[in-house]
Amino acid sequence: MRNFGCKTNFSDLFSILGRIRKSNEIKITDMKESDIVILNSCSVTKDAEKELNKWIRKAKREGKKVIVTGCLPNLKKIADADLSIGSGNYNKISPEILQKVINEKTENKTEIRLNGLILDNSIVEDDVDFYDYESFPRSRAYLKIQEGCDKFCTFCSIPLTRGLPRFVSEEKVISKIKEFIERNFKEIVLVGTHLALYGKNGKNTGELNLGRLVKKIAKEFQGEKIKLRFSSLSPKEIDEQMLEGLELGKNIFCPHFHISVQSGSNRILKLMRRWHTFEDFINDSEKLLKLFPDACIGTDIIIGFPGETDKDFEETLRNIQSSEVGHIHVFPFSPRPKTPASFMRKVPEKEINERVKTMLKIANEKREKFFRRFVGKTLETLVEDVNGKIEGTTPNYINVLIENPSHNNKTKIEKGQILFCNIKDVKKNESKIYATAEIAQTE
Repeated sequence: MRNFGCKTNFSDLFSILGRIRKSNEIKITDMKESDIVILNSCSVTKDAEKELNKWIRKAKREGKKVIVTGCLPNLKKIADADLSIGSGNYNKISPEILQKVINEKTENKTEIRLNGLILDNSIVEDDVDFYDYESFPRSRAYLKIQEGCDKFCTFCSIPLTRGLPRFVSEEKVISKIKEFIERNFKEIVLVGTHLALYGKNGKNTGELNLGRLVKKIAKEFQGEKIKLRFSSLSPKEIDEQMLEGLELGKNIFCPHFHISVQSGSNRILKLMRRWHTFEDFINDSEKLLKLFPDACIGTDIIIGFPGETDKDFEETLRNIQSSEVGHIHVFPFSPRPKTPASFMRKVPEKEINERVKTMLKIANEKREKFFRRFVGKTLETLVEDVNGKIEGTTPNYINVLIENPSHNNKTKIEKGQILFCNIKDVKKNESKIYATAEIAQTE
């Protein structure tokens, strides 16, 4: 099985695996030994779709049957898949349907798509109930607490692929966090399509919202050795209740907040049909940095949205450069089927590519600058890789390469372990920026 796309997709991956494993009739193995390959797709960019098609071709060349899950089957037909199951339909996965895929001829293909813009909370709760804890990486777990969106940004296909907002109950969120703690996970990422819509499912839900949930989590787990991280937030949606919850749980919430602004030009944000300005992004960043001075503020920037002029791009550059952003995901605009932006007049690809290069340069400079703030300091580090070298991530999202793994010969360093590391330097290569560190102590 292979996953493409966001952290919500990654969470769904373990729900799909759990459904398969609990059947006791289908063995989960590597691609070489398998009869079926499951590819969990993403619909957000054409690059993700291109990568999916590459893996479909690879599996077919090796004589495998292919099941495509995820968002893309809800948006378009997957021509070469033997079975397509769109997100929101994972309850349709069963030993019977998998066996049917194995037995049937290639031309007999089945599609199971999202039937309308669903609002049923039981579907997303069902996904959470089937988590396959054995398959989660030992470093961190992903807990889906919310699904769907009703904002209908002009560039985004997500309401079409994941439906309208729905959510996991507060009680179930708390119980799932307890389960992850009992299984000795050290970090949990709270994921959702649009986390700020937690508590909404097509009607006014009154007091039930993300801020209230954050406060409940803070009160429940204050004394636990657990870290919680938010996958992604949005500007103008971090209210006082949420800030109160974050302050109450400062010892458990990671000082890392990814706030997806999408553009530094307010004119472009209007064309995107966003509900905020760039100033709202700055305001939220300042509130969070006041509460967590060492926090990494991350964001997404779409380059070359239809109608983006040189002036708009220059405004985005200025605003990003003057902000306290420590991490930027840079995306060239990718028209998605059935979205309003796909019908708008496009920026020439050559211009987009040049702008992406410029923004990536700034993104790398901002990331390096943020990392260098912590040289000489000791930071908690979650170990994520021990294959030949020890790599990890700090709560404030600094990638760490540990240079003295033999610090404690009596203790074997393992994935999921917490180390305290002295940050020595910041280095970079063609693919990434990282901090080098030495172990100060193990947990």
